[in-house]
Amino acid sequence: MWNGRTLLIYSLLLTSITFILTINSLTAATYIFDQSHSYITNLTQEIIPKNTTTCTFDWNHIQKIHANYFINLPLLKTIRFQQNNIFEIEDNSFISVPSVTMIFLGGNELKVIKRFMFFGLDSLRILYLKSNHIYWIEEQSLSYSTVLNKLILHDNHLTSLHPGIFDISMKTNATEGS
Repeated sequence: MWNGRTLLIYSLLLTSITFILTINSLTAATYIFDQSHSYITNLTQEIIPKNTTTCTFDWNHIQKIHANYFINLPLLKTIRFQQNNIFEIEDNSFISVPSVTMIFLGGNELKVIKRFMFFGLDSLRILYLKSNHIYWIEEQSLSYSTVLNKLILHDNHLTSLHPGIFDISMKTNATEGS
């Protein structure tokens, strides 16, 4: 009843079902929205699907991250805007996505990290700012995430860091001023 060919087909069928179940369970948990190399110059809030966990806009022509880009994205964990032309990130741009754990902004045109640029990112663990033109980081600008454990700043124009950029004790005062 079970010859070699039938057993092989049955085995392949079981492998395919397992693979499909694995893929289906992964897609239910993670949704990667990748618009890399798409020649995008500007984003609108509507472009990113609501179930996105990772959004990638690497190698585009985006110049500014506006405060309304990340509204209604409760599952978002990772944001990637590497190798664009970003020279400005509006204050409070990430306030509506406090669950984001990683932001990658390497290879852009940022010069100053402003005080409220990363405000609201309470879960941020990795901030990748390599190869920008950063020469100054404002006081308390990185104090909003108490779990930040990796800050990549090499290949910038920094000569010193202000001792207050990570000052968590002043967090309450900073939020009162917003």
